[in-house]
Amino acid sequence: KKDLSIKRVSVVPLAQGSDTGVKAGLIGWVPNCDTLHALIKFYREQKNALLTTEASLMRSMAGKTEDLCLLQKVECFRSALDATEGRDLQRAMWLRSPTAEAWLSR
Repeated sequence: KKDLSIKRVSVVPLAQGSDTGVKAGLIGWVPNCDTLHALIKFYREQKNALLTTEASLMRSMAGKTEDLCLLQKVECFRSALDATEGRDLQRAMWLRSPTAEAWLSR
């Protein structure tokens, strides 16, 4: 059996949306771990792909996305995701693993 455990990290609350009830916070940093952004950046650099593909698509659809309401932002983001393959994180994690067994044991 594998020695699996769940690492608990702290979350610092930042805000709670009044109309949505959605809370926002900062997740405590987990030592010796890559961020999702770092993994995607690694993969896209290896493939000579733009890091800002989704953001560029969103800007081309809506211009200044900061001025959109939440629903419009979500709609714009989903459109950008639909226009891309969306497998960069999966492929980055695979490329960072020395073997399939090592990937499975993580």
